[in-house]
Amino acid sequence: GLRYQTPYEDRRLRIPAVSHPRELEPRADDLVIVTAKSQHTLSLLEDLRAVYGDQVPIVCCQNGVVNERMAQRRFANVYAMLVVLPAQLIEPGRVQCHAKLKSGILDVGTYPGGLDMQCEALAERLSAVNFSIRPDATVMRFKYQKLLTNLNNALEAIAPRNEDARDIFREMKAE
Repeated sequence: GLRYQTPYEDRRLRIPAVSHPRELEPRADDLVIVTAKSQHTLSLLEDLRAVYGDQVPIVCCQNGVVNERMAQRRFANVYAMLVVLPAQLIEPGRVQCHAKLKSGILDVGTYPGGLDMQCEALAERLSAVNFSIRPDATVMRFKYQKLLTNLNNALEAIAPRNEDARDIFREMKAE
């Protein structure tokens, strides 16, 4: 299982998993939460569509802002989810979460905008397992804001903090 460590616990989670979507046994009430890196999303969506058809709800629980558009071209019900998780993969099978109160923030809304009963149901289920999640009809605006904020992370990784770096960040953000 997955070793999950927080400031309050260290436990093994037994999470059912498959190595490919074709191994899934679809049920009428399934909902797919996509957590793949963006570069793997297209092939994953194609594989999911081969298994489920186009009616399974797809939740893009991913950074970036293009995954939802790819999903919307293939599925009838697409959701955007803001991802703020103060955690890191230490090694395969071991995750450390550094949050003290909630495991993270996962606000959700329909794509390109709006809310429905699925948003409410998902929020209720994820709240029950210690996530801060609220249905938000405009969740994509927060995903765009996070994307712009992450530009600064990339810049800080390669340049010292100084006035030149601030100018470069302003140019990156404007672009």
